[in-house]
Amino acid sequence: MDPNTIAIGNGSAQQDYGSSFDDFLASIQVGAFVAAVQIGGFVILRRRYCGKWNIRSFYTIFYDLESSCLDAIGLFALLRLLTRIFGLTAIFMVPLLVPLNYVHRHADSSIHGLDKFSCLNILEGNTDRLWAHLAAAYWFTGLFCLHSRCELANFVDIRHMHDSGTASRFYLVTDVPNRLGNALMESMFHKLYGCQVRLHTTRDNKTPFRKKHVEKNTRKVSTKLLPTERTKPTPGYLQRCRIGQDKERMQEYLTKPCVEYDFSSLAILKIFEADSAIVRDVMPQTVWPLHTYPVSETLDCISWLNARKPRARRTLINIIMTVFSLGLSVVLALPVTFSASLGQIEDLTQNIAWLDWVNRIPPRALAYLQDAVPQLLVAAVVALVPSLLRYLSSWHHHVTHAQAEIAYYRYYSAFLFLQAFLLVSISSSLMVTLSEVFNKPSAIPRVLALNLPKAGNYFISFLTLQGFSLFADMIAQWAYLLKRTFKSRFLSSTPRYLAAIASQDPFSITGMYSTVALLGVIATVYSVITPLDLLPSSLGLFALLMATKPALRRFKENAAGTNGEIFSNVINQLFVGLYIMQLCLAGIFTSVGSKTARFACRRRDEGTYVIIGDQNAA
Repeated sequence: MDPNTIAIGNGSAQQDYGSSFDDFLASIQVGAFVAAVQIGGFVILRRRYCGKWNIRSFYTIFYDLESSCLDAIGLFALLRLLTRIFGLTAIFMVPLLVPLNYVHRHADSSIHGLDKFSCLNILEGNTDRLWAHLAAAYWFTGLFCLHSRCELANFVDIRHMHDSGTASRFYLVTDVPNRLGNALMESMFHKLYGCQVRLHTTRDNKTPFRKKHVEKNTRKVSTKLLPTERTKPTPGYLQRCRIGQDKERMQEYLTKPCVEYDFSSLAILKIFEADSAIVRDVMPQTVWPLHTYPVSETLDCISWLNARKPRARRTLINIIMTVFSLGLSVVLALPVTFSASLGQIEDLTQNIAWLDWVNRIPPRALAYLQDAVPQLLVAAVVALVPSLLRYLSSWHHHVTHAQAEIAYYRYYSAFLFLQAFLLVSISSSLMVTLSEVFNKPSAIPRVLALNLPKAGNYFISFLTLQGFSLFADMIAQWAYLLKRTFKSRFLSSTPRYLAAIASQDPFSITGMYSTVALLGVIATVYSVITPLDLLPSSLGLFALLMATKPALRRFKENAAGTNGEIFSNVINQLFVGLYIMQLCLAGIFTSVGSKTARFACRRRDEGTYVIIGDQNAA
């Protein structure tokens, strides 16, 4: 056979990879056990924390979220969007694609379990079945674009309803040159926009002296500080005069700790709604180097310490912290790669001699080691990362708290995409690929085509375990329980302090956005290639939707709110998953060969690129 032609026939795509069904059952058992432990703890401890947990709160899933913040409404809309898309696709496409992928009448083959339902198990003589996968790609793309457009339109209407009571916009202007006085600044803004201006002056950064230093120096001051006309000032007399002047200056600091200069470094502009577009379009070009940021009317979303710093310094610090975040991703890539390689340990034993001891492990224990343990390792790494990224984001010099939240979302989403999806997809076939390539370098194209689909079965278990875990975590809310227990036992336990803890948000809504976006991207990529991924993804997202809505009603507008901006970023991220799915499907069509033609699916490959072009035009 021509090594450049990849013949996917007689079930050869998943040959020797047969125990995935046992691994899938193991992941279900582990996920159900974790969920049972969390929900059991919830049932036992709910009486002690009855003010926080109430089973009757689940009745509120039928209520609206009009009183919640826009970020909470956007998260609910995102879960509803993904549940509808994956649910409808699973209902109509899984009964069609799974029987077509099934390898019939090959009892002597080593294929069994979930590997029988892989897209690459289409027989050489039945490549016409792949027309159904092209039709499924058209269906999924159209359904995704239609529902995304509807949800975005509804969210825009809700956003206008929240903003209908405000007739003006507020903007923060930074990097005002120090040489401009207050009167000149007010005159400039009035001439440019005809708006109301509130100037915030730069304050003296000198630290006031402590009171004990004042009392100590006061005793050294002489009562006679004025010289006589006949007496020449002596060095001791001049020293006492300086001490007296220091005393007056220190007393002024105690009465007025900060001295204001006669120029401003910050300005707040109040502009009517009709003129708000002028600020966004004209301000950056007309009055360089000024920079504008939309803020709320209460101005509680501004980080004043960072806003007073020059933009060049803020940019430099942000670049440095971004490099640190990327370094963290590189360091944490090692355990993720190890966990993905552990999921392939049974396959590695066929090519690596010193792993023969794995074959002596009981089959049931091997199923847990190969599928459940890697999922738990990845989940542990993913659970540790938010705290580290949140700490690193606190060192960024963002002007508003909303910018800090958006930056945290981007870092966390990028980390999840690289570590929990891309690196796992590569690592799940990388070790097997390298071991086989060392034995037969001429089979590189075929080896890649045979090993890449293995990640689909891995993510079936991943989506199942994550669905159980997130659903149970939303019900039990263990993060709140551990935080309250630790602070009440080791820190202050006053009623006011405990009430402040109880009023906190039940979970990080930004982190939940990133997690749901990851699940949506994975399910989108494998929706046609491995249609069985749609079952755990749709069921898990539906359960998460039911468990999350009661908690979303507790989220109110705060200083860290992004006014729904994260929702639009997540939609763009989901389109990235849609592009990856289409490109992977085009690669399968290009690689598949038959007995009569070298490339049996050239027309289907061209049809896939037509989908991408239509999607870009839409």
